[in-house]
Amino acid sequence: MAGKIGEHLDRWPLPGALLLVMLLFLSVSHSRAASPFDPDTDGDGVADSTDNCPLVPNADQADSDLDKSGDSCDCAPLKPGVSAAASPVGASVRLQGNSATAITWAQGAQGHVSSVYRGHRDPGQPWSYNETCFVAATPATAAVDSSIPAPGQLFYYLVSGLNSCGESSNGADSQGIEHFPASACPAGYADSDGDGVADLDDNCPSTANIGLADSDHDFIGDACDTCLLDPSNDADGDGICATTEGPQFPWDETMVYVLIEDKFDDADPGNDYMIQEFNLPNPSYSGGYRGGDLQGVLDHLDYLRSLGLNTILLYPPFANDREPFFQYLASGYRVTDWQDVDRNLGTKAQLKSVVDSLHSGSPAMRLIIDLPIGMSGQENPWNTEQLSYVDYFRPWGTENIGDSPDMTAYGPVDNSYGMPINNHLKGRETRSEVYGHFLDRVMIWLPEEYGADGLRYDSVQNFYSDFWSYSLNQFRKDVNRFRPDFDHFGEMIWLGPLYSWQLPDPDYVNSASSSRIRMNGIYDFAMISDIKNVFAKSQNTQLLVFNHDSKNAQFEDPKALSASVDNYESDTFLAAVPDGNGKARLKLALSFLFSVDRIPFVYSGNEYAMDYSQPGALFQPGQDEQFHQWFKNLVQIRKSHSSLTHGSFTWLTNNPSYLSFGRVQGSDKIITALNISSIADRQQKLPIGSKGINCSSVTNLFDSSDQRNKLTGSGANQTLTVTHNPWEAKILLCQ
Repeated sequence: MAGKIGEHLDRWPLPGALLLVMLLFLSVSHSRAASPFDPDTDGDGVADSTDNCPLVPNADQADSDLDKSGDSCDCAPLKPGVSAAASPVGASVRLQGNSATAITWAQGAQGHVSSVYRGHRDPGQPWSYNETCFVAATPATAAVDSSIPAPGQLFYYLVSGLNSCGESSNGADSQGIEHFPASACPAGYADSDGDGVADLDDNCPSTANIGLADSDHDFIGDACDTCLLDPSNDADGDGICATTEGPQFPWDETMVYVLIEDKFDDADPGNDYMIQEFNLPNPSYSGGYRGGDLQGVLDHLDYLRSLGLNTILLYPPFANDREPFFQYLASGYRVTDWQDVDRNLGTKAQLKSVVDSLHSGSPAMRLIIDLPIGMSGQENPWNTEQLSYVDYFRPWGTENIGDSPDMTAYGPVDNSYGMPINNHLKGRETRSEVYGHFLDRVMIWLPEEYGADGLRYDSVQNFYSDFWSYSLNQFRKDVNRFRPDFDHFGEMIWLGPLYSWQLPDPDYVNSASSSRIRMNGIYDFAMISDIKNVFAKSQNTQLLVFNHDSKNAQFEDPKALSASVDNYESDTFLAAVPDGNGKARLKLALSFLFSVDRIPFVYSGNEYAMDYSQPGALFQPGQDEQFHQWFKNLVQIRKSHSSLTHGSFTWLTNNPSYLSFGRVQGSDKIITALNISSIADRQQKLPIGSKGINCSSVTNLFDSSDQRNKLTGSGANQTLTVTHNPWEAKILLCQ
């Protein structure tokens, strides 16, 4: 993420010339020694991140009961409700009452039933265990004892968990020694819910669930799991946990709508705290929340679905600095608490509602959350209480992001535009401190808390690359068993030669890289810049073609890269158009974007050909509905033709003001032809036959009545002659 001092406020494009230099630099090989980022602990040839039994060799990964626990380490390989002996109930036993004692407890992991033991003791005598079975193998988590101990004595109670693989201990004594009763309660083989599965094997023994469905594989059946997709089961106790997930499809088929909450729509003026406090807009300040909020998103979910796109990228919703840093106000990237929602945007419950509504609506959509963990806000406790978090910011070294160090109570630290860079690898060996916080309490917590379908990682280039190598593989090990489709997307902006701890961008995506990072995709900033230069400013197409081909040569699957017609929020495409042909030029750019071999990202306003920044402007009357319908048709074209998401890519011809290319997958063949000029009746011959494309007919998918596209010849000599109006885009179906 790029920006100005103290806040990533203004997104800026990189000059094409600089991008060309960067591409030439990155094409140089960058070898790295093998490293244990994704180890194979049991030596069976399957990395731990994907091994269903990482401590016991099982090269075949057999999992007969499909419970994500391999047969080799599953104590009940034919019983999907059990994979290991029950865990103790821990310090969860509670007693209450006078005439009768109410006993309650929480189930331990896989403790489908519990046994309660009662003993007695004389407070004046040395301790000795004498408990006997009081309640045997109950699926309940409560019991009542109406008995009264003998005069001068007390009852004590111990509870164990139980399943068909065994019974847990009753806990541990003061020396940490686990205790088991001298005589265990009978296990029994009851079927309390009558679903045909014995309680000992039933992951939901009190509610009938014949199939034992268990979406998050936590061995609590969906029928009695209030957190269907949160195996931690609301560990933070805030009453919010993941219960839904978005539709599943390959990353290549992703089409993204970038939703910036604070400028989308202001449905709740009562949370416009920053506007009110600083009287925004105010020339004394830059940036800041503009009033849009999560309720505004909820109010327009039908609109978002109607566009036909399948994924929302939500700008950072996290709690941010409240005070300005110099003149810069926060708007998402100066985080003070990653587990809270900024008060200017709404509440955690509203964020959860946004996610659930996108997942459950028709059509369902996925949601990716923009996650800035590279730096911390000025008001983050790591900054305001520095001596309590020593070395949580990366010490100033010989290679730094900042031009000069930022001073802390424990010494100079690296920074980006005055924001201290987090020391991401601190605590990696013990999965604690900075590393553990980001991995467990942010990255893994977000899909467990809200049900997010992916994360966009901001300013990836500012991290030691080893953080991504370690953290993403540990993430996959913990999360992929219940969310195998989770998306990881990175933002990398290179402004010069790489430091020793940085990697060229292909190493963040390519599966063959020794880095083992394997993100789903990253931005193609060269193409983003080139789209604006070529289609908005009529610059020569040569650099776009060169940069495209250079990128494609570096990536195993260049279709994993993303592009857009706007570069964040600054210098939008329409603002860069020097003449009165903005809408026609935008159609050309969008036609290119939705048919080239990249993931299309769309910013609010692109769908109406409007350049706006104020909340609600998108929904005011008087917008260009004709352009809006054209845009939705374009989305459907990409959705309907597999060649545009999975097909090969071939340039057909290009000159300084014209581009054409073909996409082919099997019998699905698409030809894109773009006249980037004011020339009327412009004819362009496309040598499709020599490129391995043959057609018996062609149809303009924007205008089926278009008869100005002529086929001549056959086989390798076939030519398609396309006649254009000024500034005209054509996407042609070749049949």
